Amino acid sequence: MKIFERLQSRLNKKRFAAVAQRVRNTPPIALPKDADVVVVSQVYHNAMDMTLLAIKSFIKYFSNETLVELIDDGSLNAEDYELLNWHLPGVKIIHINSIELGELPSGGTWERLTYIMKRSQDKYVIQVDTDTITCGPIDDVYSAVKANQAFSIGNPRWSNKVPTEYTAAYATSFGNEHVQFLGERHLHTLKSFELPYYLRVCSAFTGFPKGQVVMQDLVAFSNEMQSLLGDKKWNEWGSEQFSSNVMISKLTNSFALPWPKYQNFMQPVYSGQHKGIVSVFHFIGSHRFYARTYEKLAAQTVEKLM
Repeated sequence: MKIFERLQSRLNKKRFAAVAQRVRNTPPIALPKDADVVVVSQVYHNAMDMTLLAIKSFIKYFSNETLVELIDDGSLNAEDYELLNWHLPGVKIIHINSIELGELPSGGTWERLTYIMKRSQDKYVIQVDTDTITCGPIDDVYSAVKANQAFSIGNPRWSNKVPTEYTAAYATSFGNEHVQFLGERHLHTLKSFELPYYLRVCSAFTGFPKGQVVMQDLVAFSNEMQSLLGDKKWNEWGSEQFSSNVMISKLTNSFALPWPKYQNFMQPVYSGQHKGIVSVFHFIGSHRFYARTYEKLAAQTVEKLM
């Protein structure tokens, strides 16, 4: 990134922070004591305003008949707990150290995936990352939940499942050493389970159907990848997100949400972002403050939540 772009990004970040903190003035959303759907997010101290924007905007467009369960990454303090409990009465906050991993790796977001996999045994679970904003109708998500069908956010290049043989050839052709690319090279020869098709998506906004994903499959897959790629590589950031893709790819009716209605900001660039077409933005870190879109959507979201 050029010097000017870095400075512009820093300025946009400060502008966003000034706007995002206004979410603390919005009224609380009372949560039910029980529901069939659980919203899960892993949260951290410096993302309290982002968390409130993500969760409250999602509930506004989905339903307030959802449970909210947040994973404290270990950085939250007493004031953070008080803030979350005031805005989301009935929220459940789980400390990351209380999540039992067994044979699975630790760190990154493995605790989050482990928690979601276990929780989805008796509830439909929707992972809503802290850097998302829901800003329009999400009928596709609502329909998937009603049908107990898995979904995830992707991009126009990978709008459908593809044969794992093709995935392997594609990943090999790039020569990329990222853990996801390395893992994708082996999907067509998996021994953990049969995986004929793969959904190349992003775990930031994903629905896990009730009673369909199996912990034993996740453990077996992780162990196989660890054996193939080595301990150091498999413990790198991104292995959990890749594993999340694989777990929902196993399900016969899983699908990628339609782009550009659901999108990772600037992956790829979408010129119509201000025309009311997008319903969910995932402001992925590398492009989060490239423009002022996140800031402007945060301002609009606060107004709607008022």
